[in-house]
Amino acid sequence: MDAWKERAREGSFRVQVRPGAATTRIAGWDADRCVLLVDVAAKALEGKANGVLVKFLSRELGFPVRIRSGLSSREKKLEKK
Repeated sequence: MDAWKERAREGSFRVQVRPGAATTRIAGWDADRCVLLVDVAAKALEGKANGVLVKFLSRELGFPVRIRSGLSSREKKLEKK
């Protein structure tokens, strides 16, 4: 199992978002900082990138997640909903 999925199943995990990418995808895992790197195909306007991020990661994990902190930041903390 991927380290980030294990952290998500335990409750919460950190994400660094790169909005405005060509496609929404998992770009990598920074093991030193324990941060999931995610490219998001939406721009960071009016919460659009946040919505895409939550839907994408919920689908990847198989359970709903929500943003606990960092709504207006590229670094976010997510948790099980």
